[in-house]
Amino acid sequence: MAIMDDRGKTEGLDSVADPRTLLERLFESPVAYQIFRADGRCLLVNPAFRTLFGSPPPPDYNVFRDDVLTNQGFLDHLRRALAGETLTVPADWQTRERCAKSKLAKGFASASR
Repeated sequence: MAIMDDRGKTEGLDSVADPRTLLERLFESPVAYQIFRADGRCLLVNPAFRTLFGSPPPPDYNVFRDDVLTNQGFLDHLRRALAGETLTVPADWQTRERCAKSKLAKGFASASR
């Protein structure tokens, strides 16, 4: 697979013979992925996400109400991306320990029981 800039991304994805297989393979990676609905609720997570956080987020979790992401300034990036802007978001490591004081961590703890 070739690395391409944003202008070639659409053409590159259009040339993928089996996009579903591509998505499945990406989802099997060791990188934690979480896919959200447009309203901010979690649609699905991959096994690496479950390994990192111990469980999927609780059913009432909404990325737009996440106090950790709000405090770190990531919600602005998310809103801009959903509005169609192409962004490079700074890397940030999220762990159970780092989120321990947040409402999110409490939700994960109750969801994993």
